[in-house]
Amino acid sequence: MPIEKETLPKIEENTVQNKTIEVEKLFKSLSEMPSDFYSEERVDEPPQEREVIQIRK
Repeated sequence: MPIEKETLPKIEENTVQNKTIEVEKLFKSLSEMPSDFYSEERVDEPPQEREVIQIRK
């Protein structure tokens, strides 16, 4: 009775290189955005108040 081996998907050799290209594309796209892309002033609310948790040692 032959033993069946699981066939794993082939891993691309250029995976890291492809990721680098994607990041470069992202930064290039961001740098080409118009300067007034988000010209509205941003107003953030203060952080929520939270209960302090005591950690026992």
